[in-house]
Amino acid sequence: MDVDTSRDLLRYLEQVPDPRASNASFPLASVLAMAVLGVLCRCEDYDEIAFWAQQRAIWLAQWLPLPHDERGPRTPHADTFERVFRRIQPAALERVLIAFTAGLAESVAGRQVVFDGKTLRGSIDHGGRKAGLHLIHAWDQHHQLVLGQQACDDKSNEITAVPKLLELLDVKGAVVSLDAMHCQKKTAQAIRKAGADYLMAVKANQESLYEDIRLFFDDAIEQGDEQLLTATDEPDNSHGRLDERIVWASGDVSWLRRRHPEWRDLRGIVCVENRRLDFKTGRTTLQRRYYLTSLRPVDRRIDSQPHQATALRLLALVRGHWGVENQLHWCLDVGMGDDASRVRKDHGPRNLAVIRRHVLNLLRANPPQRGKYGSPSDKISLKRRRLACLLDENYLIQTFFKGT
Repeated sequence: MDVDTSRDLLRYLEQVPDPRASNASFPLASVLAMAVLGVLCRCEDYDEIAFWAQQRAIWLAQWLPLPHDERGPRTPHADTFERVFRRIQPAALERVLIAFTAGLAESVAGRQVVFDGKTLRGSIDHGGRKAGLHLIHAWDQHHQLVLGQQACDDKSNEITAVPKLLELLDVKGAVVSLDAMHCQKKTAQAIRKAGADYLMAVKANQESLYEDIRLFFDDAIEQGDEQLLTATDEPDNSHGRLDERIVWASGDVSWLRRRHPEWRDLRGIVCVENRRLDFKTGRTTLQRRYYLTSLRPVDRRIDSQPHQATALRLLALVRGHWGVENQLHWCLDVGMGDDASRVRKDHGPRNLAVIRRHVLNLLRANPPQRGKYGSPSDKISLKRRRLACLLDENYLIQTFFKGT
């Protein structure tokens, strides 16, 4: 093993303030490193992490400073892991891993960053009437990486969490997409201040803005306005239904800016129509959704001009936003056991959630060699990748040190 490589990761982890006494037996960076490695190897809680570390103590001692006794290197007890994770300040751990993740994602300029929230169901304490931990994620849609997360009291407080998370991230040049809850003037200002463009769904929570955009598109589509930019997506006939999508976009929004001057750098509005045929029932439904954006809709992109997007690109951004449900939230639940975790005390739920998201990033950034585990690397599930880490020491090392 390349010890010099490990020092780089430990240098990040050493930046997390240690809440324990100065005479603690195990360095905090070592405890955190063992937790990351344990979760990579399918450990779900403190007991499993401690058991895994105990079984791999000699291997871990090759590159982590561990205390020794007459029987060899010692590893932390489950109670030690629990005390540490309950006391570490989550914001400090998040900042360190956000900085580390930046090396995996590289620049997000020109790419889509999705902001969306998720509640950890297992953290809900029904007996004590304690609400579950709710995290707002910044998700790099291109690399499928969690760039960062911010805790909030519940889903209704996501609005205030987004600007705080933006302050921690480098999203300059990216397109930040959000659902209708975040269609707020202050959020748009925060995104533009961070150097990114925005694409926001508009619904009845912005009643006058929503009605203005809806009436504009209803009239323009009915009249066949040739100034509208339009594009269609390939029909999708999977999941027992046929979905057909068409997008209309307009950059002629001077009238809208006059009516709603508080929306910073508003340059375009978008309408996406989804027509769905259910094969089983034969029923057809039609739905239109509306968006506003700081991107200027154009018929073709000119590289020398910023803040522009074709209608087809805008449709891809809309679809890319909703991909967060399957490509992040579902993967966290099924592949990482997010909702199944019953850790509830103090900062433990949030800190372990941060570790799980970091492990997800490592697994996504380092797929196994093509065909090595019986299928193409992009088809190997997260569960199987974690199993590969448990069984294949070389793959574990390769995954753990990815990006260092």
